[in-house]
Amino acid sequence: MNRRRQERIPVSGNGTMCWSDGPQVVSISIAIGDVSEDGVQIRSPRVVRAGDMVRVAGDTCEFVGVARHCRRDGEAWVAGIQLASPAYSRESADYVG
Repeated sequence: MNRRRQERIPVSGNGTMCWSDGPQVVSISIAIGDVSEDGVQIRSPRVVRAGDMVRVAGDTCEFVGVARHCRRDGEAWVAGIQLASPAYSRESADYVG
């Protein structure tokens, strides 16, 4: 039984995630694991604190969201990011990359 509110769609993509960590801006390479209507799962080499606002520029889209949770998975960290607004495609005038 799937108790999730929204269907998850498995994807395979890479990107860059940025967020503020005190006075520093952190920018790391991430992998995108799955997406739903209002969230994205990412794999990161570094822990992301729940509540951190992040920006992700992926292979095909870009979005801003809030880290909802993060857990260790082997050598990586898996985080759930709740979208703050709809993602926009690379072809959009809003894409920063």
